[in-house]
Amino acid sequence: MSSWSGLFFVLCSVLTPALCCDWVRHFGRQNGESLTLISSMGGPLTEQQSPVPFPYRLYTQIHKEEVESQLVFIRDSLIMIAGLYHHNNLTSVTWSNVTMERFLSSIHRQMTELNRCVSTKRQVNLTSVICRNSTLKTDSGEDVQGRTEELHSCASLQKGIEHKLRHYYRRLIRSTLDRFGGNAASWELIRKETKLHLSHLDVLMNSITASGAASRRRSTHTQ
Repeated sequence: MSSWSGLFFVLCSVLTPALCCDWVRHFGRQNGESLTLISSMGGPLTEQQSPVPFPYRLYTQIHKEEVESQLVFIRDSLIMIAGLYHHNNLTSVTWSNVTMERFLSSIHRQMTELNRCVSTKRQVNLTSVICRNSTLKTDSGEDVQGRTEELHSCASLQKGIEHKLRHYYRRLIRSTLDRFGGNAASWELIRKETKLHLSHLDVLMNSITASGAASRRRSTHTQ
């Protein structure tokens, strides 16, 4: 055990620190659970096309960035996804409330753990914002849109890819939930887009772990 601990320390001293975060290895299982839950909490996914084109180009660009920036992108994407489901009332949907709560809990777990995987300067305070949004009562006259923006501002987004990411989610909200008053069809679009994003985030994380495994093999050989 001590020999392995020493080897792990050596590897982490030469690899990108983010690759030594234990949670990175568990992301696939947790994200897979989220994908299962988003599929099972309602009926078949709608075939209607989203009014906002999926940001394939952003995913292509982030694959070229450094590992920590990729992890920040995944974390911030999860923050944005959580924000979608705290944006408006859900009285028009027929989803299982229990399954939806489990789904949101899974998303929150992922963003929390990934937040610990990045450097201190790129971490954000997730708990306070999530808690405030979780207590939203849409029938009380509170400014739900404003509170959702507060959740989005939790992400440490900067100019470039991260800024475009936030802009995409804002457009998605305005073109679906805002435009149609949170009707059943708009929520089904959100569910469909959520699953597509989670699938692409899984591909991105697989790329990160594959890169990390290759780096570890090279480092082990060198050592």
